[in-house]
Amino acid sequence: MIISLRGLRAAGVLLAIAAAFAALAIVSDKISPARAATMAFELQQVLGKGDQLQLVVSDAGAAATETRAKRRVGVIVRYEDRQVFTLDFARKTYSVQDIADAVAALKTERGLIAKIQLEAPNRNGSHDVAIHFPTLTALELTTTIAGLPAHAFAMHQEGVKTQVRLWFADDLPAPPAAIQKLAAGALPSPLASKRVLLRTEIRIGKTWVTGLDTISSKQVDATPETFTPPENLKRLLPPRTEAPRSVPAFALRGIGPVSAAPDVFALYWNGPFASAFMTATNGLLSSMVGGGSTPSTYWAGLGQYGVGRGRFIGSSPTRYVMPAVVGDWDFFDVEGMVSTSYFTTAVPKIWWRVGRDPIIAIFIPAAAVLPGSWTGYHMVDLSLAMFLPWPVSLAAHPEMPWFITKSTPITSAPNTTTTVNMSHELVETASDPLPLSANTDYTKSPPWIGGEIADICSVGLPAPPSSTIFKFGFNLSRYWSNSAGACVG
Repeated sequence: MIISLRGLRAAGVLLAIAAAFAALAIVSDKISPARAATMAFELQQVLGKGDQLQLVVSDAGAAATETRAKRRVGVIVRYEDRQVFTLDFARKTYSVQDIADAVAALKTERGLIAKIQLEAPNRNGSHDVAIHFPTLTALELTTTIAGLPAHAFAMHQEGVKTQVRLWFADDLPAPPAAIQKLAAGALPSPLASKRVLLRTEIRIGKTWVTGLDTISSKQVDATPETFTPPENLKRLLPPRTEAPRSVPAFALRGIGPVSAAPDVFALYWNGPFASAFMTATNGLLSSMVGGGSTPSTYWAGLGQYGVGRGRFIGSSPTRYVMPAVVGDWDFFDVEGMVSTSYFTTAVPKIWWRVGRDPIIAIFIPAAAVLPGSWTGYHMVDLSLAMFLPWPVSLAAHPEMPWFITKSTPITSAPNTTTTVNMSHELVETASDPLPLSANTDYTKSPPWIGGEIADICSVGLPAPPSSTIFKFGFNLSRYWSNSAGACVG
C-alpha cells in the first residue's frame, strides 16, 4: 500500500530545507587562502532529544555539523563560488553542488511531493491530499537566547492542530542578496533565507516545550579553511544507476529519493503496548533490514532499487491524542503526532542528503480506530529540517518518511496480519519514500494501489503468486524483483 500527499505545501520554513546533493563536477573545491579572515558567529544548538548542531554563520558562508549518537553529518555553503558541500564523516566522503542546482533540486522535490496521492480516499472520495504551507505571524515577543536578541513568530498550518512558535535572531549575518535571490520561488518564507532560527517551541497542554534551542554563541574568525571540506574527506562522485532488465512487471526508478542506508525508529502510539509486542516487533524490524551481525537475505533483493543494508536505531511510546478516524482519512493527526515526537522523543528529526536515511515505523492498536479498508500505508511528514537555518537547510530533505500499521494483538507478539502489513509498508517506504516518485510500475492502474514493489506482489500482477514468505519466525510480505522477474523475500 502506498500513500501520498498531493500538494505537500506543508512547511513553509521546512521547505526552505531541501535540495538534492547529487555531486556535480566543479573546477576546484578549494578557495585561495589569500582572502583575510572574516568575523563569524559559532552557535551550539540542540535538536530535541539526542541531536546536537554546531552552526557557523558569516558574510562569507555558513557551515553546520549535526551529531546524533556517534553519527556526524555536515554541510558547508560557500558564498564566493556558490558551492554547497555535504560531508559524510562516517564514510569520510563529501559531495559538491552549486547553490542554484541545490535550489532547483528543492523545487523538483516539492513538485514530486505535490503529485503524491493517498491510497485511502479522503472524505470526498478523492485520493488527492492537500497539505498547506504554514504561515508565520510576527508576535510581540522578544527575548535574548544565548546572548543573541530574538523575535518570536507563530507558525500556523491548516489541518494540523499543533501550536509552534519560532524565535529568529535579529542581528546574525545573512547570505548576500544575490544568494537570497536564488531561493526566490523555492522558499515559502523570506525569513528562511534571511535570519537564523535560534529556538523552536511546541505547545503541549499549557506548556511550551523546546525543540531546537541555541545553548551558546561566540564570535570567531572564519578563514578559507572554515568553508572548505576537511582534508581527510574524499570527494564522492555521483553513483551510476543501472536500469534493471525488463520483466513482466517493471518498477521504474524515477527521480525521487530512496533510502540507501535505512535507519528505522519505531513509535508505539496510543498503547499501552506490552513489552512482548515491542520486543518482538523491534527485533523483527532489525532482522528484516539487516541490523544484526549478518546481512538480511530478506532485504538483499532491494539492492537493485538503490536500498542498502539498514539498522534499527530505537523505539519510544507516544501518548499523543489519537482520534478513531486516524488512517481512514485523517492523516493530519499522524502528522501532528510525528511533529510532536520531534520534541518529545529520540525519533530522527532530519533526513540529511548524505549519510543515514531515517524511517519512522508507527504502530497503533487496531481496536482503537474505526474499521476500514486500510491496514497500513506510508507517507511523509515535514521534517525538523524546516527549523534549520538557511542555507544549512539545503543539505536536508524537506520530508521525513514514515509508515503506519494497525497492530493486533498488542499484549503479545504481533500476529501474521500485522507482520505482513508492516513488512509490506517498510519495503515500500525504503524503496519509494516519497510515494510514486521512485521504484514504481506506472503501468499498474491505479499506481497508488498496484504500482509499488510490494503492491505488485499482492494486487499488481494478473495472477499474483504467494504474496508472503516465512522468515525470522514471522510471515512477511514478498516484493517484486525486476532482476529476478519474480516476487522475492
